[in-house]
Amino acid sequence: MEEVLDLLRNDIPSRPNFNLLFRLMDYYFATDNVEKLIAVMEDAHEYGVTVAESSTAKLMQLACAFNYPTAPELFLRWRVSLPQCAIASPDISRLLFYYSRSGGGLPCPACGEKYNHRNVNVYHWMATPPHQRQCPVLHMARNRKGDLEADPALPQNRDWSERALQLRELSTARSIEWGTQEWRGFLGCFMFAPTEKAMQAKALLDQSMGAAQMDDFLRAAYIRLLRYHAPELSLPVLRQWEDSGIRMSPIVLQEALMAAVTLDDSVQRLESLTHTWDLLREKGSYVMPFTRRYVERRRDALQQQAPLSGEESHIIREVVEMRPRTVSLLDRKDSSSDFVIGTSKKNIYIPKRSLKESERRRDQRRQRSQSE
Repeated sequence: MEEVLDLLRNDIPSRPNFNLLFRLMDYYFATDNVEKLIAVMEDAHEYGVTVAESSTAKLMQLACAFNYPTAPELFLRWRVSLPQCAIASPDISRLLFYYSRSGGGLPCPACGEKYNHRNVNVYHWMATPPHQRQCPVLHMARNRKGDLEADPALPQNRDWSERALQLRELSTARSIEWGTQEWRGFLGCFMFAPTEKAMQAKALLDQSMGAAQMDDFLRAAYIRLLRYHAPELSLPVLRQWEDSGIRMSPIVLQEALMAAVTLDDSVQRLESLTHTWDLLREKGSYVMPFTRRYVERRRDALQQQAPLSGEESHIIREVVEMRPRTVSLLDRKDSSSDFVIGTSKKNIYIPKRSLKESERRRDQRRQRSQSE
């Protein structure tokens, strides 16, 4: 690409047009090169060529996902100040996840990697020293996102409530409507905030969106927030959702099971644990490895305080020892946080017997077509 640009510079010394610069920005977006994308946008601005709104949106998508320290400044420079750009809900969700998932522009505390292991650019990876490639935080991000989200030492697991509330005020002032993705990022900013602020975030969500409008991932974030700050509310919320006819996803029930064992009161803990365990078994699902480890740690901590009752001990033993009856996609994941939200082929697990069945049917179709 650099050679092509040199040829263009030598053979076509005139002012570049919008088409060329737009396609060049698209190329650097496709190759995850934020620096070159910004440089082309600056060049376009100097040439007097209008930067397309889609190009500025792509810049923010990369900058927020890659945890660039200058992402807020880029947002003001290339989204807020340009007249052709209209701030919308995708901008808000990107910034919310910039704080609650990427780390708000802060480096990795374990090895000092400046993008907190979020920059997937191949040139950046080639320049990454070996000790940063072998960082335990990077290993957790690849295989155990549940453990990653529970570590308060990481920058994404800080109190980002002030930033989230500022973005909520901006959305209200500009009449930007929030969907499930924005609210999920909003709740993520309050996971490690003080309980009073976390309950304020819960109240805002309850006022703005009904339970029927939530998706499974937002409900899981909702229960996770309660697990950290008010686990006694998880059972009433589950029952309220059941009464409303809402389908209970296994992803939500993983969080509800951890919230149940988090309770300190033995009577409430047993009631919540029994109800959640019954719901989980009705789904034909099973306990994911991260949930199992959490329940085991909690059981050991409770036994040091006082012996567990026979019924509670029996349920927890069933939870820990449970294995799946049939192979499913859940068996491929350590926790519900390891799911990639989307419907792409890589997220669909097809058992081998299904593949054999499809091959058999394909052979039958071929034989029929040949005989005809």
